[in-house]
Formats: sequence, C-alpha cells, structure tokens
Amino acid sequence: MDVQGGFMRKTFVASGIVLLFVGVIVASASTTLLAEEKSQLLTRVSAKDSWEVGPAPYKQNEKLIVDFNPPDPEHDVIPEYPIKIVFEVTSPQGSKTVFDAKFKEGFGGRLAPPDISVVSSEDGLTVSDYPLDVGGIVSHTGNYTANITTRHLGTWYPKTLALKAEIVEKEYPYFFVLPIGVALIVVGGFLSVWGAKSSTRARKLSSKVRKR
Repeated sequence: MDVQGGFMRKTFVASGIVLLFVGVIVASASTTLLAEEKSQLLTRVSAKDSWEVGPAPYKQNEKLIVDFNPPDPEHDVIPEYPIKIVFEVTSPQGSKTVFDAKFKEGFGGRLAPPDISVVSSEDGLTVSDYPLDVGGIVSHTGNYTANITTRHLGTWYPKTLALKAEIVEKEYPYFFVLPIGVALIVVGGFLSVWGAKSSTRARKLSSKVRKR
C-alpha cells in the first residue's frame, strides 16, 4: 500500500512539474510568439492650400512624416517630367533637413512612386539611406515645421499638407492563451508542492513506525 502511495505521490510531483513547465511555455508564447507590429499615422497638424505647415510638437525618437497630395496628371497641368518637389523640415533648433521627391511618368497617365532623397541634413532628423517617405526620426524634442520650396509646377499646388507621426504598436494574436498558461502554472505548482509535502509526511510516518 505504501509502495502504491509513493508511486502516486511521485506521479503527482512529476505531473505538476510537467504542467508547470508547459504553463511557462504557453504563457511566454502568448506574449512573444508571432508578435505583429502595426503602424498608424497620427496627424499632428495640417493645412489646406498652403506651402507650409506647422509648428507641430514631437518627442525625440518619434518618426515624423510629411504628408502631401502629389501632382495628378489627370487634373494638373504638368510642364515636364520628372516632377521635382523640394521639402524643408525645420527642427526646434532651426536646423533643416532638405528632401527631393522626384515623380516620373508612369503607366496609364499616372505617376510612378516618388524617388525620395536627402539633399542636406543639419541634425534635425535621422533619415534612412533609402527613405520611402519625406521625413525621419526626430532628433530633438520640440516643435517642427515643414514647407515646400518648389514653385511653378504647372497648375499643381499642395491642396493638403500635414505633419504626421508614425506610431508603431505590437499586437499579440495569441494573447488569449495567457490565462491558460497561468492556470497551468498554478495547477502544476500546487501538484508539485502537494506531492512533495505528502512524500515528506509519508517518510516521517514510515520512520516513526520503524522506530516503534
């Protein structure tokens, strides 16, 4: 009988350890496995029918993006291709980052995606080597402004011009299994402790019986 009881206690301890281990894995996976990053653009300030926008507040290390309506060959008279639009982004300290956005003629009367490059940078923004947007990572906390210095592009003008911040958030599609992992940890811990204590008590009782 004592042999059977000892086997059961060991089984409880072993089961508890297994459940505890599985619970830790499940709980950890719920917050790390296949985490997805999703970004959204939040408008800090916008202007209509204006060549300049701002000031807008930014914090250090936020991503600033200048959003604008590109030329539309169907409605705008385009003098020649490529279309070159020059932007200046001014930091709180007055330093400027200058961008070129060049649009080439695409198919079906539409424009190809712009080729964006940095003409000069004075410390206001940290820009990637191959920027996809007019903008970059903010170097200094404070107010930023942006303006378009190019003029006389046929009939085109910036109907909308905005300073936006790209906010990146992580989403965890398996976060719903976290309670399961926690439950397994609790149950596994309980079984392990209970089995270990039962085994200790059994050994003490057996020792007393042998002494008698």
